Amino acid sequence: MTLEFEIGDPSRPRGHALLYFKDSDSSDIYTTYLIVLPVEVDMGKYLPPLLATQLGGMMGGLGTEGMGSIAAPPMPELMTGGFSALERLAIQRSDDLVFGGNLSVEDIQSSVQVTSNLTQEYAQLYSQGIENTPAMAVAEANKAEDANQSSDVHRVLFELLSERDRLAELSKLVGTIRFAVEQENTALVNESDNAMLALEGLLPDHYWVGRIRLASRDTSQNGEKIMRLLVERCYLLLNEDFSALEELENQIKLFSED
Repeated sequence: MTLEFEIGDPSRPRGHALLYFKDSDSSDIYTTYLIVLPVEVDMGKYLPPLLATQLGGMMGGLGTEGMGSIAAPPMPELMTGGFSALERLAIQRSDDLVFGGNLSVEDIQSSVQVTSNLTQEYAQLYSQGIENTPAMAVAEANKAEDANQSSDVHRVLFELLSERDRLAELSKLVGTIRFAVEQENTALVNESDNAMLALEGLLPDHYWVGRIRLASRDTSQNGEKIMRLLVERCYLLLNEDFSALEELENQIKLFSED
């Protein structure tokens, strides 16, 4: 078995992940939590040798060469709510989400062994990522990851809204970005743009959210006019007012050519 990353980057794992399987018999989702310890741990210091050996096999080889890794629990448990709940949890906790394949959960010994093997695989990927990533690259990657996580969080919230409510949020964000640009508030600009990026992924392409994102940063008088027309166009589409749509699009084209 090989890990498949649903959320996260296999070249730079976070060091903590939700590992899930599909039950071969029922197709239910079963999951466990992986942690790669940032310090080496020698279990022999704390437990009798025989017990340390037994626990090492169940916990992904904790205390062996390299960084210790733990799967808790040592075999996957049923995930209430299925994959959608698991995905939401991974986003909210900023965890990697990795798929381990199909598994017969009735076979306890096999489940424990497979989980242990995949825990070690995840730990090796983590160790390789640490070794291969220069300090400056880490800083840049963290910056990009923060933006992606912010967009993911907004997306989870916006998924609960109707299309009309999403457009209402879009209108608010446009105003927020223009204000933040004028005030040179970079943090607020980036946060609002991440939220708008999430909306762009949820709203149909015909709303031209990408063009609205660009127009919202244009503080010129012409840019403001185009932005307002683009937002107005969204509501004409939503209300299926196609008679006024053509004239409005002609105005947008006219201002865009100036």
